[in-house]
Amino acid sequence: ELAFRFREEKYRVNLALPKARIRFLDTLPQLPLRLYFYAQPGYMVTKILVQQLEDIVSPMSQQEAANFILRFVQNAFEYEIDGEQFGEENYLYPEETLYYPASDCEDRAILFTTLIREVLGLDVAALDYPGHVAAALDVPLSGEGSRVTFEDRTLVVADPTYISARLGMIMPDFADQEPRVLPLWKSPTGDHEG
Repeated sequence: ELAFRFREEKYRVNLALPKARIRFLDTLPQLPLRLYFYAQPGYMVTKILVQQLEDIVSPMSQQEAANFILRFVQNAFEYEIDGEQFGEENYLYPEETLYYPASDCEDRAILFTTLIREVLGLDVAALDYPGHVAAALDVPLSGEGSRVTFEDRTLVVADPTYISARLGMIMPDFADQEPRVLPLWKSPTGDHEG
């Protein structure tokens, strides 16, 4: 059970993650970070978790639903860097982030971008700052907020590690930095996905 608060209300989602899948994912070698954003998660994420989140966000606006998913990823897990939890850098697949007691910025960004695509069907990008990973999504945002421009799109920054931050907010340490943008609507080879 993963619990978190959104707008003063407590929410819970329930998952039974197959330990055999976690053990299998643990046997895979570490890959370049960008490839984790393209990994297809298993049934417990794509069906069970996505269905629970869809049921909750269905009456919400697109922006509010994206903020809800952001809050889930920010607050349903403890934060811990990989060196403390695993003794070395260890990028996690979405199921592993849901399974292990803690996660760090890239793990949360991978899970967040997966859920945004699966639940809301939005185009999303990974943002690779020096020493930090966040996300950006193609959703309208009224008012102030951090944005990045990629090609001819203006994307709203979403930081799954910046606890309780809304869309358009990035940690102050990274606000003046230009991230490398990885558009996830393109395949890892750079072609548009269809």
